[in-house]
Amino acid sequence: MLGARDGYKLLSFLPDDTPKECVMFSFVEMVLAAVGAGLILAALTFVTLLIGVLVNAMIALFAGPVIDKALARKSAA
Repeated sequence: MLGARDGYKLLSFLPDDTPKECVMFSFVEMVLAAVGAGLILAALTFVTLLIGVLVNAMIALFAGPVIDKALARKSAA
């Protein structure tokens, strides 16, 4: 069997072998792997954006009263 360990030798896959033996990934497997990698990247992007929006919203909500008090003092003076 090509590609397997033969004692201490590691045999490589050769392009002139029969297709049934040396095909490592079929076209469908490569497409599914690409779709899976894309979905993982999309999920990571979505979670990063979601956390960023939530943190900014929390900062804005907590800073609102402090800013209102500071602006009220400036307008009263």
